[in-house]
Amino acid sequence: MDLDNDQDDKKPAGRVTMDDRDLIAILSAEEIDASSYYTSELAKEQAEALDRYFAKPYGDEVEGRSKVCTHDVEDTINWVMPDLMRVFLQSDDLVTVHDDTNASDQAGIDLEDVAECLRHVFFRDNNGEAILHDFAFDGLAQRIGVVSTNWEDPQPEAPETIDGLSAAQLMKYEQDPEYTVLEVAPNEPEQLETPDGQTQSMPTFMVEIQRLALVGRVRVENVPPEEFKISRRARSIESAPYHAREQSNIYITDLQRLFPDKAHELDPESSTSNAREIELSSDPRALARFQNESISTNRETSNHENRKMCVLRTEYLRIDYDGDGHVELRQIKRVGNVILENISVNKSEFTTWSPIRVAHKLVGRSLADTVIDAQKISTVVMRKMLDSLSQSLTPRTAYDSTRTDPEGVDALLDADVGGLVPVRGSPGDVIKEIVTPDLSASGFQILEYMDAKKEQASGVIRHNQGLNPDSLTKTATGIDLLQQAGGDRVELYARWLALGVEQIMRRVLKLLCAHQDRARWIKVAGKMIEFDPRKWSDQMSVHIHVAMGAANRQTMLANLGLIAAKQEQIILQAGPQNPLCGLGEYGHTLSRMVETMGFKNTERFFKKIDPNNPPQQPAPPPDPKLIEVQQKGQIAQQQLQLDQAANEQKIQLEQMKLANEKEIAVLRAASEQKIARQQMLLNAQLERYKVALQVKTQRESEARSHQFKTEQAERDHEVNLASAKAEKNRPGGRLDA
Repeated sequence: MDLDNDQDDKKPAGRVTMDDRDLIAILSAEEIDASSYYTSELAKEQAEALDRYFAKPYGDEVEGRSKVCTHDVEDTINWVMPDLMRVFLQSDDLVTVHDDTNASDQAGIDLEDVAECLRHVFFRDNNGEAILHDFAFDGLAQRIGVVSTNWEDPQPEAPETIDGLSAAQLMKYEQDPEYTVLEVAPNEPEQLETPDGQTQSMPTFMVEIQRLALVGRVRVENVPPEEFKISRRARSIESAPYHAREQSNIYITDLQRLFPDKAHELDPESSTSNAREIELSSDPRALARFQNESISTNRETSNHENRKMCVLRTEYLRIDYDGDGHVELRQIKRVGNVILENISVNKSEFTTWSPIRVAHKLVGRSLADTVIDAQKISTVVMRKMLDSLSQSLTPRTAYDSTRTDPEGVDALLDADVGGLVPVRGSPGDVIKEIVTPDLSASGFQILEYMDAKKEQASGVIRHNQGLNPDSLTKTATGIDLLQQAGGDRVELYARWLALGVEQIMRRVLKLLCAHQDRARWIKVAGKMIEFDPRKWSDQMSVHIHVAMGAANRQTMLANLGLIAAKQEQIILQAGPQNPLCGLGEYGHTLSRMVETMGFKNTERFFKKIDPNNPPQQPAPPPDPKLIEVQQKGQIAQQQLQLDQAANEQKIQLEQMKLANEKEIAVLRAASEQKIARQQMLLNAQLERYKVALQVKTQRESEARSHQFKTEQAERDHEVNLASAKAEKNRPGGRLDA
């Protein structure tokens, strides 16, 4: 559903409304013209950009040679994307709303709450971060990013069957606006016994109901570039004679539910509806995005009656449809030759952007276009370098076939370590290596040159990336200039993208004002706020503020520091109430410094100064003589206080000295007593040790003496035995015999 549409297409007498056949003929001619460019020339270039992003082989690869592909396009886009996303997502006040008519103030509408609601609808209801990423990526890679912003009516839930409802319960569902009663079937009456013993018949019903969502929503979605078509001569969306979106994954049953009056014309077998077009896409851009994966529907399952698909075209055509002499913008939805919807609108649902604008042309150039040639040259040079290195490490060998046996050739091909090659004659005459020169040095020079050209064309500087080792050898001024140049290029991309996001937010505001018919509560920063677009004005202006890159942020901080220093000087010399610069201006500068540093809530650092309650005027300066007398009195009083403090300190020191002496004496006495006790204990332990030692020594001496006597007796006994034995065995017997 669109906004600002003319629901009443009744025209005054005498005007002739265009016939559907004539309208379809014009639409078909415009579609063919748009498709001739967008599905042929532009499609090939966009598909080529995606192929280079994914580093797909060029198709000229040779077997046995290097097939490497450099990633210049991918690296360039991936380095820009974080900075581009950061400038949008780090800004606390990305969306601001202004009302030049002051009607909002009169109605009591907080414009900051309106901005918060717009941010909530975009980032929370529609996953705005992903939409912003794909919107930016399509522009950087495929020249154009497209976003559709529409109002989605409340969608009913699946029907539900409830059995056993009473008449009162059935009446509640019939009176509830949230439900729709689809079918009612009476059941057999139930026989219930009353308290007085009587039997009463109670009718019940089987009811089929459907719950309805009461509130619609703003739907923001990315449009793949292959689904978007526009006139070749278009300069902008607003002035384009024709543009359209072609969706090929729409189920026929969904269209029959949304357009019941046209359900009979959407017969899958009808030739007028082109319902047989069930291929999701054969566009080279889609094939490149999915890397030639199969992206068509399964014919076996899609041929089922409830899964048949068709091609839905949402077209915008500028034409004098009602014959009143004025060209109007018509929104037409059709499937083949079946027109489902034809209404008059003021604005298109599509928003586009291109990172590199081309004057007087809707589709500009992409960041990939500036790097494709450099990537191709870098790929060729890299392949040659690798091939040269491979041939240098494993050179080819020339041999004399007349003086080499077949076994020798096999030995050359095997290249075994330490292997033998049989030859006839001198090996130097029969076998010779063909030396291939190493081209690495010249190749690296070419690659360095191409990197420089790529940086010059894209604005993505290696110093910004933090990858260039030569940055340490560069002067700080030179690096700052390079970073500023690269940052300026990215900032320019962000400015063009911000214009597209601003158009999306304006359309979100208009859609909410046109279609949301009740208030809604949302949670923002931990608190619930209510927004009611019925009280808003769709003439309020919406602006997008983006943050800055790192290089520009440092420059801005330096400039704000100079401004703050000058403001401080003025306030100190002329007072805070001077006509040139006050505390309000100084506080604004400090807040801007905090915001530039990346902090979102500036009130945590500095309070805001209410302009309605300015700081109080300071009192007039007093008489200098009075000040001198007061200063002398203050000096004398301070001297007296110092003397009193010195005396008190002296007395305290004396008291502390006496107390310390007493304490030292007590401690000394206690220490001497302790030492005496320890000495007595030590002497007692020493005496006990001496006695124990004497006893031990005496016992050991007695033991040794006893052992000695025992051993001596044993030795004497053995000597006597030996002597007796000797005498007995002596010839002639004993002398005394």
